[in-house]
Amino acid sequence: MEGAGKPFRVAPMLDYRCYFLDAEGHIRSRREFEAKDDTEGVVLARALYAVYAECAPSHHGFELWQRSRLILTEKADAMPEPNSTLGVDASSNFARVGAAPPRV
Repeated sequence: MEGAGKPFRVAPMLDYRCYFLDAEGHIRSRREFEAKDDTEGVVLARALYAVYAECAPSHHGFELWQRSRLILTEKADAMPEPNSTLGVDASSNFARVGAAPPRV
């Protein structure tokens, strides 16, 4: 049996922070979550933004960070349509990161 006796290793999840920005680029709120890589981090950040922007119109974009590394900055006017980049509806991705919609 190949691999017998070797421990099964799971790739560690990475910590991400999504900062939601106002029209002037100032941080309005943030959400932390885990993702397996930058691609999944971007998908989850866009899903979070879609819900936050709907609930809090003062959000005009976001920055995604993985520790001290800036992954992505997106402004509302340059953002792709939600369904074209998420692959599934935003609410399922929002639930994936264990978040609840923000209170307005």
